[in-house]
Parts: sequence; C-alpha cells; structure tokens
Amino acid sequence: MSKYWDSRNFSDYCGLLGFEIMRYLMQSEISTIGPYTCGEWENGGFPWWLLNKQNCQPRTSQKGFLTAVEKFYTALFPVIKPLLRKNGGPVLMLQIENEYGSCSYCDR
Repeated sequence: MSKYWDSRNFSDYCGLLGFEIMRYLMQSEISTIGPYTCGEWENGGFPWWLLNKQNCQPRTSQKGFLTAVEKFYTALFPVIKPLLRKNGGPVLMLQIENEYGSCSYCDR
C-alpha cells in the first residue's frame, strides 16, 4: 500500500513509474499491491498514517481498516486497469496478500 499511497489523499500515485518501466522493457510482472505487502517493507507496506488511525487495526475486518482499503482500491484500480496484460500492459496479476495466515489475530 505505501509504495502507491504515501499520503492520505492518494494524489501522487507514487510507485506507478515501475509499471511504465516494465511496459517499456516488455517485461511481465505480478504486482503485490497489498494492502499487506511483506515483512521487508516498513510497517509491512502499510502507510504510516494508517497505523495511527483509531479503530483501524491492519489485516483485520475492522471498519476503519476496510474503509481505508476500499478507498485505496477505488483510487488504484482505474490507474492499474490499462496496465493489465489483457489490455496490453505488463501486469499479469495482482497479489493482495503476501503472508496470509502468518498473523494470529487475522485468523479470528
């Protein structure tokens, strides 16, 4: 999430340059868009501001978190759609979770 959405407004689409580079190189990719990316990213890929939000525990079904994820997808999908393989772009598929089941509170 944070590589695309580093501000609360999702206004700069940071991270999307990589898609254009992949298209230029004619390479395919599986894009891990999140919301959870992986342990190697700061905060697992969650933006810093999301972790400070009340009633918003990441990787749960809490309303605050689901609302943020819905807002993220609503902004990101129209940007990524033309970059999908079926539309001539480099993106083969989108991965929304990288380490599913590795967090005990997610399984409740």
